[in-house]
Amino acid sequence: MSVKALITCGLIYWLFSTIDGGSVVRIFSLIQPIQIIGAIGLHICVFFFGALRWWLLFKHMGISPRFLKALPSYYLGVFFNNVLPTGMGGDVIRTLHLNLRGLNAKTLIASAIADRAIGLTVMLAIAATSLSLSQDVNLSGYSKIFLLLTVLAAITGPWLLLTSRFINLVERLARKYQHTRVRRVLLEILSLCTSYRSAKKIILTAVGLSVIMQGLAIFVYYFLGRGIGIGLSLTTYFAVIPLVFVVASLPISIGGLGVREGVLVGLLVTVGADEQLAFALSLLYLLVLWTSSLPGAFVMLAAIRNKSRYYVT
Repeated sequence: MSVKALITCGLIYWLFSTIDGGSVVRIFSLIQPIQIIGAIGLHICVFFFGALRWWLLFKHMGISPRFLKALPSYYLGVFFNNVLPTGMGGDVIRTLHLNLRGLNAKTLIASAIADRAIGLTVMLAIAATSLSLSQDVNLSGYSKIFLLLTVLAAITGPWLLLTSRFINLVERLARKYQHTRVRRVLLEILSLCTSYRSAKKIILTAVGLSVIMQGLAIFVYYFLGRGIGIGLSLTTYFAVIPLVFVVASLPISIGGLGVREGVLVGLLVTVGADEQLAFALSLLYLLVLWTSSLPGAFVMLAAIRNKSRYYVT
């Protein structure tokens, strides 16, 4: 944790040391408060659709709490994604939060894995498709073919894990290691993941929700970028931002802080954006992200308050 904190501080220092603060302040004056509020509203919609996707996936497992019961747990995970040393730590928090309320841990973990796998697959497919279509990114014909093959692999790859042969292999291993604790639990979770083979409508719905989520999050960047004068096309944002999201989810810094902003600035400058504008956009998005994540903090405070009442009584 301390190493990641040092990395985070180092990245932030490096970013700010290369930027003219006065120029960034002047850029901030270009955007209207109503635009910030609109961007926050759009990002709240991103989290809402994300919670709906996860709810549909674990509902398939036989867990059927009301959506409004799952929403606070999801939002708690969103908040912790921004303060933990990985963009996936919030998955553990939201799973624990519902497990403490009586829901089965294995099914929650399996649904969280499926949730992440679908989101990552859609993200890579969007990035590869947009890179091949963007006019701001100059790619050779061979590169475009490679990207299209990447899209096909991203779409078909997960389905290979749901073939009858793979499922039979998991079942054989589960029987073989039924007397071991850790391997048995891991194989049981993997077996639960393979159960989505019979839930094609749910998977397709989850993919559709992922497209909406990614599209809205990318549009927030585009919306804020237009507000401060970045003239890149929406297609270019669709090509760049998924790569930013993937790198930010790696366990390098706290909540992707510094990594997300550095990668964004580097990629936008590569496709022709002004460095000062790109840095200002990274800060604006960070403001929107943190503000739209705040309801998760209220969920955490409510949980702490309820726990305190329990011990007092």
